[in-house]
Amino acid sequence: MPRTMRTTPAPPSGLTPFRSRLRDAEKRLPSRSEERTLLPMQLNEQAHATTLAGNLGEPAHVSGLAIRLAMVTGAGDRFAEWLLKAAVERGATHYRRDFDPSLPPDNPAVSDEEIGVALCLGQHPYNLDNLRAAAQLLSSPRVDAAWLCRLAFCLN
Repeated sequence: MPRTMRTTPAPPSGLTPFRSRLRDAEKRLPSRSEERTLLPMQLNEQAHATTLAGNLGEPAHVSGLAIRLAMVTGAGDRFAEWLLKAAVERGATHYRRDFDPSLPPDNPAVSDEEIGVALCLGQHPYNLDNLRAAAQLLSSPRVDAAWLCRLAFCLN
């Protein structure tokens, strides 16, 4: 039985299939004059990372310490504001401002170390004043360095 060979149609004007595809691709390329023309570009603002962790390129982790302190203090969703208010009342006086009077009062059951560490959590809205207030609060002689290290280590 004779063997039949499958043939491909001949490309136009005797070109090989590769050259035919190359010619088609060249037709889609911009001409030399178009290459030199700059087209207007629309710039869109990118959404900024809204948390400290987001600005550092990390996922925001919701801390157990933050959950516990938010419940103990009664601050709830306004926990970050409450932390800054408590830090200012306890000695971070450089960041004194008018706080919302509806924020719960300072809770003496929460230690300076816990407030300082909680101010540095990545889940809070990005606000450098939180970090600075934490640094000022934690530089106090009242802070127990061993307890502070233990707290920070356990949260990491």
